[in-house]
Amino acid sequence: MRGNELLDKMELIDGTYVEEAEAYTDKMPSGKKKVNGLVRWAAVAACLTLVIVAGATLLGRRGGGTTTIIGGVERNYKHAQLAGAEMAIEWSWEYRTAAERYTQLFFDGKEFRSAGYSVSTEYLGGELGNAEALGYDVYEEKEHRLTTEVREIAEISADRMVAVKLEEDYYLFKNSEYDPPATFGELMQLYRLDQHLPFERFSVCEGHKEKGYYALADDQYIWDILSSCGEAPFSDADMWRAGEQNYLSFTATSDILGVYKRVFYVSEDGYIRTNVFDWAYLYDIGVEAARKIISYATEHGEEAEWEPFTYSVAGTLTAIEEGYLLIDDSVLCKNPKDGMVFKVSTDDLRIRRCVEFGGISVGDIVVVDFKGEIKVDAGNLVEGAYSLSEGFLYDGMVAVPE
Repeated sequence: MRGNELLDKMELIDGTYVEEAEAYTDKMPSGKKKVNGLVRWAAVAACLTLVIVAGATLLGRRGGGTTTIIGGVERNYKHAQLAGAEMAIEWSWEYRTAAERYTQLFFDGKEFRSAGYSVSTEYLGGELGNAEALGYDVYEEKEHRLTTEVREIAEISADRMVAVKLEEDYYLFKNSEYDPPATFGELMQLYRLDQHLPFERFSVCEGHKEKGYYALADDQYIWDILSSCGEAPFSDADMWRAGEQNYLSFTATSDILGVYKRVFYVSEDGYIRTNVFDWAYLYDIGVEAARKIISYATEHGEEAEWEPFTYSVAGTLTAIEEGYLLIDDSVLCKNPKDGMVFKVSTDDLRIRRCVEFGGISVGDIVVVDFKGEIKVDAGNLVEGAYSLSEGFLYDGMVAVPE
């Protein structure tokens, strides 16, 4: 990571999660560890331990029951909060997704890396030619090479991003070089940010403290202001500290840019800072422009609920059927009779492999992370599930051990 990127990520973690994770880590029962030869736990660097621990799945704080919204569904649990966990597993080659298999591409003298996202065909541009995508099987200690098609992503510079065909779909690959454009106008033009980066949600921040959450119906004025800042120069990323600023933090999500809930800061002292492009980019747009943006957003934004990075559904795994799982959250409810059964599709390889080789079975407490909604009319179908972990129940809380 460059600049203060790691610090940025840690700044976004609620300190309460850190305290609770530390407390419950010491109390986790040892239990039996289920091991399968097809999976390997990857080593986690010591400097990232806090991030992983802080992300341990905890369903709420101590105290009475509280209503919480999960994927659009209201639940009355014994505890109120959900925080996701990310488990570091190295899967064998045959149980990796296409984006996990081929992660590197050399094209037109540049190195590109997989962003892990597929690209909708509506975003595809012209054909650029063929190139070799590379991947490595750590179990067989073997390099894989695949000659495949490379295409433009409409309106975005092919020097920065391309679409690569892997199996039946196209996937986003980004130029891995640290090469910040000299001005914000150049950055906007390379990525057509005014077309592809909506500002719909933001929080008001004073240093590390978030003071409120808001939704914005129309961001055109903000992009009008930013478009007038074309000459704003790139600045040294180490100059900006969130703890010393009053600023707005916009949630930056864009399918075509391959980013999900990154951040785009606008600070009162005239800077914008973002990790949308994987590195920390900082531009000096001036105090007047920054304060116009802040004033407009705070005047027109409507109060909104806090939104987690990802949603989690937890409960007892009650059935493993052909094509789906059933999870009953009764054990978490203040009144067990209010329990709901959620349906999770196993069409996604990332879920299916956890069931087949993760040692998870009916009767286990499990946690499913997802980035969609819960479709009640479709039998409480959980959309966008991408991670399945075994947890354990402790004092009304579910935690996922490291």
